[in-house]
Amino acid sequence: MHIDKFFAATRAIITYQDKILILQESSKYEDKAVWNDWKRDLVGGRITPGTTWQENLLREINEETWLEVTIWQPFYVHDAFPVVKGQQWHIFITYFHCKAASDSVILSKDHQDYKRIEARSYTDYTMLSWPKQVVAAYLQKQDVKMNE
Repeated sequence: MHIDKFFAATRAIITYQDKILILQESSKYEDKAVWNDWKRDLVGGRITPGTTWQENLLREINEETWLEVTIWQPFYVHDAFPVVKGQQWHIFITYFHCKAASDSVILSKDHQDYKRIEARSYTDYTMLSWPKQVVAAYLQKQDVKMNE
């Protein structure tokens, strides 16, 4: 496979009162992937060279939602291969569990909607395939904690 661009990214499952936050990109978002029409996703984005993963994750969360969060721990990694503007991208993504200090979400211009959902109901929403895998991994980790 020919790769035009490679990025590392950080993304988050953000919880508040046992619900997770999912976003919907705006149709006007300039780096919208061709397969992302109207599907829900998680908060986060590409790492800016010269920044730490923590700085990047907090910046992305602030830009997209204006939420203040506490970063807990990474719990999932994977590779994504979207086609963006006719180019094949490879994105290596690390997912973190973050806890929000409030539920006061203010969306960026790159997003048009958000929902706070019960994590176990994630299959009821039209989401990209990898956020579904991430939520499933998050739930599995929560189940393990409860059974310890």
